[in-house]
Amino acid sequence: MKRKIQIALCMLLCSVIFFGCSSNELGYLDLCKEMSNIKSCQFSGTAEIYYDADAIKEFIAKYAEDEYLTEDLEKDFSKFTGKKKIELLYSGSGETSDTEGKYELDIKARIDGREGKLGKLYISSTEGIYIERDMLINLYQLSRDLFTDYKNSYFYSTAYEKELRNALGTSEYIQLFNPEDALELEDESSFDSSVYNSADFTNKTMEFIKDIFKGYTSGTVTSIPGGYSVSADGDRLIQIASECLGYMGSNIDDIINSFLEFTSYMEKLQGIESDEENMKISDADRAEMAGQIAAIKTQLDYMHKKGELDFIKPFSYNQTVKKSGNVYTCEQNLSMNTNSKDLFYIKSKSTMESKKVDMKFPVQGTDISAISQNISKLEDKYNPVKKVEISWEKSRETAEDGYDYCDIYYTRKSASPLSQEKDYDWGEYQNLNKQMYVPLRQICEYFGEEVGWDNQNKIAYVVRDGKKIKINGIYDTETVFVKARDFEKLGYKVNYNGSNPDTHLVTIEKN
Repeated sequence: MKRKIQIALCMLLCSVIFFGCSSNELGYLDLCKEMSNIKSCQFSGTAEIYYDADAIKEFIAKYAEDEYLTEDLEKDFSKFTGKKKIELLYSGSGETSDTEGKYELDIKARIDGREGKLGKLYISSTEGIYIERDMLINLYQLSRDLFTDYKNSYFYSTAYEKELRNALGTSEYIQLFNPEDALELEDESSFDSSVYNSADFTNKTMEFIKDIFKGYTSGTVTSIPGGYSVSADGDRLIQIASECLGYMGSNIDDIINSFLEFTSYMEKLQGIESDEENMKISDADRAEMAGQIAAIKTQLDYMHKKGELDFIKPFSYNQTVKKSGNVYTCEQNLSMNTNSKDLFYIKSKSTMESKKVDMKFPVQGTDISAISQNISKLEDKYNPVKKVEISWEKSRETAEDGYDYCDIYYTRKSASPLSQEKDYDWGEYQNLNKQMYVPLRQICEYFGEEVGWDNQNKIAYVVRDGKKIKINGIYDTETVFVKARDFEKLGYKVNYNGSNPDTHLVTIEKN
């Protein structure tokens, strides 16, 4: 439990660092609670994202002490250049109850002044997340303005676009998330995620924050006509973190007791029986946690004084929240500015009106996993892997120690918006009689090969021009492993290099 509380305190510091319990901060929290408890509403808004890629890279290089990090940055982000402005415009409606939250959004995008309709997004805590099929096509079309270096690539060819449209299926909607999949990951307790939609949970959470920070104020919230304003720059953010750590260390007993009470409440919501013995924190453990918090504060103050946190100073955050009748407005601005130059900013403005709405939700849609597989096949077809390099440690001549994984580096024909020219993966391997056996399907699919399985005869095969080429190998845990040299039978060039004193290297390459 002590470890659990230590982690929770760190998360708490990060999530509520702007807030305290001054009259303005409490008023701000109450207004936010009022907005979150609205059961039915219409809303609209805009979000604007701007970045100066070259300025960002210069800034990172200035503060990066590791020269290798700087070199990797230049290499990996060589195509990340210039300035870009992206705007999202949305409108929609929402309904919430103690058992469900449901939202419908109609989204448009504007990139460097060029506007395009994206489509509708549907979000439900019980029915999942859906988008209109055409949204992916519209995103693909708009991406031309984002990935200008690939304008002459296969990725934007007429042939590829035609196959992409076919890969998306014929259903009007695509399901991005199925809540039933998430339920399979939950234990057999009576936990119901819908409790997070309840007003009781919202009220209890607000009470918890107020109870923990009843003697603390961040000084970032001020009262304005109709609402509140939150404002802090990077330098002030560092100071707030230090002040908050100081408060937590000095009030560790009150904070731990409030946390234990809130934890007990959460366990009851989830149908978990509380372990009273495990909920006890000794005086020695409390003192140890207070000492750890004090040590973190001392280190933070030292780093601030020495200028080691100067990279945070250019950040700035501003937010205003207002209410007029049953209409709520919110404006936010997160930015980073240095030497009078904007590195990036994210600006948003939204309006929400409490009113009754009528929503229609999709009944079914194509599963996103099926579409992802189709798009991966397209990538393998138009941008195939030319070479696969497999390495494993010489110190492991057998996989008997339980570590039976190898490093796999594959090189494609070219880089694309979907993949890098050279990328990394890992896979299982078998080492029998000092011969390397690699996963057949994994390697073949990198090269765009079609792999099949004859279940009756327990033999794998590769399909070429409609013909099945049988491949003998080792069948283990639903995976077929074949000798690396056997890829020569499929027309690949295979080379072994043992010059490195620590690793074996096998290269499989298209002729």
